[in-house]
Amino acid sequence: MIMLGMLDQLQRKVDDLTRKNEELVANRASPGEIEETRLRLERAEQQRERAELELQRAQEKRRQAEQLAALVQQQVAQLTDELDRLRKSNALSESDATSANMDDPQALDDEAADIDNALDRAAAVNDSDDQTLYRIAQELSDDEQISPRPVPLIRESDEVEHYTALPTAQSPHEEFSSPRVISATKQSKANRTPPHDSEAEALTLGCMLISADAAADIVEVVAPEDYYHAAHQLIHETVAAMHARREAVDPETVGTTLEEHGELDRVGGMVYLHSLVANAPTDLSEGTAHAEAVHERAVLRRLIEASSHISQLSYSSERDVQEIIDTAQAEISAVARHRGKPDYSALGDIMEGTLDGIEGVGKPESHVLGLSTGFPDLDALINGLQPGKLAVVAAGTAIGKTTFATDVIRACAIQKNTPSLFFSLQTGSNEIATRILSAEARVAIHRMQSGRMTDEDWTRLARVMPQVTSAPLFIDDSPSPPVEEIKAKTRRLVADRGVQLVVIDSVQLIQHEGETADTLRFSASRIARDLRLIARDLDVAVVAISELELTPNRRTDLQPTTEDLREWKPLEQNADLVILLHREDAYERESPRAGEADFTVAKNRSGPTGRIVTAFQGHYSRFVSMHQ
Repeated sequence: MIMLGMLDQLQRKVDDLTRKNEELVANRASPGEIEETRLRLERAEQQRERAELELQRAQEKRRQAEQLAALVQQQVAQLTDELDRLRKSNALSESDATSANMDDPQALDDEAADIDNALDRAAAVNDSDDQTLYRIAQELSDDEQISPRPVPLIRESDEVEHYTALPTAQSPHEEFSSPRVISATKQSKANRTPPHDSEAEALTLGCMLISADAAADIVEVVAPEDYYHAAHQLIHETVAAMHARREAVDPETVGTTLEEHGELDRVGGMVYLHSLVANAPTDLSEGTAHAEAVHERAVLRRLIEASSHISQLSYSSERDVQEIIDTAQAEISAVARHRGKPDYSALGDIMEGTLDGIEGVGKPESHVLGLSTGFPDLDALINGLQPGKLAVVAAGTAIGKTTFATDVIRACAIQKNTPSLFFSLQTGSNEIATRILSAEARVAIHRMQSGRMTDEDWTRLARVMPQVTSAPLFIDDSPSPPVEEIKAKTRRLVADRGVQLVVIDSVQLIQHEGETADTLRFSASRIARDLRLIARDLDVAVVAISELELTPNRRTDLQPTTEDLREWKPLEQNADLVILLHREDAYERESPRAGEADFTVAKNRSGPTGRIVTAFQGHYSRFVSMHQ
């Protein structure tokens, strides 16, 4: 049996460690080596004792199963004898015989059902026995550090002995002489081992332990979580950190570092670290290829995990179908990003595209590199809304944040025919459509909302309707969606409709947890970071509208600053562009600047900052350039 074989292996390990310990003492080895061997010997003895105890339990269960099977067989024999006796009996009359033929078959059927139940119970015990032995064998196999090659115990005499752990992919059921072998084997095939390459993992780590240059190349390809074995993850993380600190790296120093953190035994001790170096490839440049193999297996495991989660969601009837589809797309995209392209490029590879961009901007017909905001002076200052960049537009209450958002959307989707997505979290889609029509047709919005439109108003609406209705503009007015939902919907529309601009009004209404200032600041930081990642990962321009916390009664200068973002200050830190809106007549009705609005570029990673003066036409629900 497999357990007996493992007991023999453990006993041999105990004997060899005992012999090694005696040799070290006799050769006056260092106290560290003797202590390490002693600890390994104690661990091996504990493993052997545990295996013996589990074997005794398994044997007792098997004995009970055999007794139950014997009892069932005895019942079968008794029933068979009774049936033969009834058939041979001549004492029954013809009528009695008829009655027996009617009644006895039912009784025999009941007895047969009892036998089937008893056999099922015996089989269940037998299956449980097989599974118990398999679990024990698997656990004991996991106790051994998995090595792609035999792990050497290095003696001072340079003699090397090898101990090979039972491969985890091998099913111990193959050695069981059980009547349920076939079903147990089928079950083990169903629970297949996830994709991994233990040999590639060990070869990768061997290269990292030997060469700092090889380690620098490897960490660009594979991360600690890409390893299948937890011990390998820990070794990679430790070695990479030591190289980053410019510390000397070899099995001894790595082992010392691991021991200081109480992790040396988890990775298999000094013996395993030495074996990684001993088995490393001669050409250390091969380490990158092995690292790529490790990474590829990790991607496959993530894909399996994502597929399993998607399957579970699909079987659930409690969630919306579209929500499941969005989640599935997000998870598969996340797996794809793990395979992503290198994060760096040679300057020569970048230069051609850079020169093309510079040349394109210099052409008379195109002075703006990014998407137009609809305000020429603002476009000239910020060079348009850039793909892959996050722009934050902030203002106090009732200054015109939603108006600015619809102005940008109109400029891109209607006037430039650029596919755009508008997340209107505080205003319904019908009201957004009304604002757009009012601004495009120059029809007073209060007349549209009150139903007092003139014939001229209807004519103006009719004139702009074809262009407005054909614009590639998509409006989502879902209230308080989580940022993950925004990300999933954006990803889908980028893929399906080629969306290039995303406007979110406003970020404070994105679902978040913020009962206190600290938790709100944490949520703001996460949302700001995710919005920037949406821009970068999907290569779209993202405009996030934000509320400023102004206190007009406590300050004389009402020009807003980025400090007015308060708990939402992380928006500024993650933004590539920050524009602050201000209207004096919102606070002073008799202001000499009535009807004017300031667009202050408070932050611009790609150019200068400054202030642009525009006109606010509230009756048309729009801002316009002073030149118009």
